[in-house]
Amino acid sequence: MHISDITRRKLKVVPLSFGTECILGRSIDHSNLILKDPNVSRKHLQVKILGNCIYIQDLGTKNGTYLNSRKVIQTKIIEGDMIHIGSYILTIKRIERVYNYSQGTTQFLLPKLDQSRTYRNINMFYT
Repeated sequence: MHISDITRRKLKVVPLSFGTECILGRSIDHSNLILKDPNVSRKHLQVKILGNCIYIQDLGTKNGTYLNSRKVIQTKIIEGDMIHIGSYILTIKRIERVYNYSQGTTQFLLPKLDQSRTYRNINMFYT
């Protein structure tokens, strides 16, 4: 699994494998994927791979994490799921191939922000 964040026109890749984790949040020092939003906690969400499954866990945040419009603490995520964190929506999508990565990887892509939208979208791809 790979977590990708496009910031300042550079791509940051954080490799993940079985049993490892990625932290999403506002903190530059404590987050692998930085979400710049005052409604996102410094350490907001943990993403973890266990077996062939991807799990998320809210890290005790004030504003919470929502999966498909329901507040969650810890759960498994699947294709089509939408995770709301502050003004961000993370969408889970399955793809056949991730270019330049080995089979069986996942990546999060942070697209260029559209200032006219209320939410910012992050796509989470896996094979």
